[in-house]
Amino acid sequence: MPLEEYLTETELKSCIPELHRFLWSEEEDYSMQKLQALSEVRTELISRGFKPAEIMPRLYLRHAGVTETTDHQTAPTGEDEAARLRYVLDVKVFTAGGLKTFILEGSNDKSSWYELETRKAEAIGIVTFLLKGSYLYYRLRVTITGGAIDYEAFLCDTGIERLVMYKWLELILLDRFTEENDQYHLKMKYFRSEYELLLNKIKIWEDDDGDGHVSRSEYNTTTNIRILK
Repeated sequence: MPLEEYLTETELKSCIPELHRFLWSEEEDYSMQKLQALSEVRTELISRGFKPAEIMPRLYLRHAGVTETTDHQTAPTGEDEAARLRYVLDVKVFTAGGLKTFILEGSNDKSSWYELETRKAEAIGIVTFLLKGSYLYYRLRVTITGGAIDYEAFLCDTGIERLVMYKWLELILLDRFTEENDQYHLKMKYFRSEYELLLNKIKIWEDDDGDGHVSRSEYNTTTNIRILK
């Protein structure tokens, strides 16, 4: 699985609100810096012994392939130890009529369930957002009052995503600063430092056995490659 690419510029803006009016003035587009950030993080992790196909495994709540027209509830996921804070709803088929409402729930014991977020699907495409906390189990309650829908829903680990965010911000600011210690240069150094700090302590989950889940032993740190397996 390649590195996930669901980060948005809206999420970046929350990191440096005082620079909004300068960085995102007029029609600024930082997609090229994002692609470079993804490439640099991927290269860094490969150099430290990680396989891109194994890192950032998704925790699926539902796989696409069956179009649905009635209310339903997904089966609870298996126990999950990774801190998956990125929720993704990818709508593959959508026909108009009525509402399609998705309620994400979390639990730590499969008995008491808590509503984490409610979103409506309104067209083909991706709905994504960050959760405020993680649970051991997840499920979806779906209400369909008309029309039909096919979708996949899953959660992603956000540790590597944060690495990409720091690198993306560093590259944006690198292109903007004009002299040592101006506001862009100081911020650039800050996010470069945050990137290095996280890189040296991050816990990276890997689906080594390809079963779609990560167990408590299926992780490594960037300074302890292949020791915990």
